[in-house]
Amino acid sequence: MFKNIIKSIGSVNSVLFNKLPCSAPISSSIQALKFHSLTKHATNFVQPMSMESITTAFMIKTQNIVQNQTRSNSDHTVIKYSIDKGVRLSEPEIQKRFFRLDWGMWIHTKCGRHKKMFKKHVKQRRRLKYHVMCNATQCKLLDKMVNNKFKVKRYYVDDPYEPYHTREEFPMTARQPRPLPETANFVDTSP
Repeated sequence: MFKNIIKSIGSVNSVLFNKLPCSAPISSSIQALKFHSLTKHATNFVQPMSMESITTAFMIKTQNIVQNQTRSNSDHTVIKYSIDKGVRLSEPEIQKRFFRLDWGMWIHTKCGRHKKMFKKHVKQRRRLKYHVMCNATQCKLLDKMVNNKFKVKRYYVDDPYEPYHTREEFPMTARQPRPLPETANFVDTSP
């Protein structure tokens, strides 16, 4: 936000300087300088401007910047509910960008995987085809942002994610009992 304010101050200064009535043309060497160095030379050929008009122009410019930022930065972490039924609504962007495995993990593709492929090496192209797992806090947030219809287990023909839908090697996510090792010897102690 501070970068935008600093940029806006520079643009306000240039806008104000361009709109000022000049009595003499500005040389190319002065145009190339920064605004703070132009203030030395401005007294020679620029009529004075009231401080009130400068502050109002600055305030209008900063209000426009703040309004544009609030429009562009939409908050996707908001959980929305429908008005008529009170059911939690799904965020449509999540359904486009993420995929939920049956055991609760969310995965997504890597960013920029289709951009500027001519610059990238073969190893980098191969790495960009892989999927990335979300961490625990991201998975909890994504679970809150979709409704229960999205979490229902679905069966697809020739599903490429089929081997990843089960996670039997961890006790927390295992659904089937672990097989006994082949080297286990049971001694019959019954009479």
